[in-house]
Amino acid sequence: MKSWVEISERRLAGNYGLLKEAAGGDTAVLAVVKANAYGHGAAVCAPVLARAGAEWLGVTDVEEGAAVREALAGAGISRAEQPEILVMSGLLREDAGDVIRHGLTPVVWLKEQMEWLVEGAGRSGGAAVPVHVEVDTGMARQGVVAGPELDALLGWVGGSPGFGWMG
Repeated sequence: MKSWVEISERRLAGNYGLLKEAAGGDTAVLAVVKANAYGHGAAVCAPVLARAGAEWLGVTDVEEGAAVREALAGAGISRAEQPEILVMSGLLREDAGDVIRHGLTPVVWLKEQMEWLVEGAGRSGGAAVPVHVEVDTGMARQGVVAGPELDALLGWVGGSPGFGWMG
């Protein structure tokens, strides 16, 4: 016997709404659609979540982020109405240009990753590039270690051309 999954757009949107409500109105909730929405179809789930008010969508890599952007546009959601897309697995040098081109937000934790983005932004006319600085909270998976390493990275960001603090 084969198995299948049916996605109820109404229930997916409703579940997102319940999580958003539980988190509190001022808290952004990231809806994770990585791994093709865990096999359920990111091209189906991402537009539903965007229409439900998701401010952020989480993907594994830049290729997946670009595909989600395309799915959102294909569903008639304008770029201005699309959620931010967080690339959760980090940044490779060869992906910096695509991050900028598709308006993605990479997770970074190394000075070199920031430098690659500065290079890519320079080739793209100096566009601003948002980043999410990943801090290793003890699992030793990815991220900068809190303490002197984090202080050095944040100091570099604050004092480097092409980067600065928003506020």
